[in-house]
Amino acid sequence: MRAHIDEAPTAPSALATKPIPPALENVVMHCLEKDPANRPQTTLELYEALDAVPLKKPWTPERAKVWWDEHGPAT
Repeated sequence: MRAHIDEAPTAPSALATKPIPPALENVVMHCLEKDPANRPQTTLELYEALDAVPLKKPWTPERAKVWWDEHGPAT
């Protein structure tokens, strides 16, 4: 429990089997800041940070459905 309080979380790219765009990882790490004051303060702030992440292909409802069908929980 002490490590959870004191140690920085491991970057997702260090654990992922597929590449993670650096800009996306920055947003995720920002959300995991220990000090709540350093995290996004509103959903709008988080939305804007995520929206600024450059994507090779735009994220669409259709792509989201395909992803969730493949990776989501079994229903």
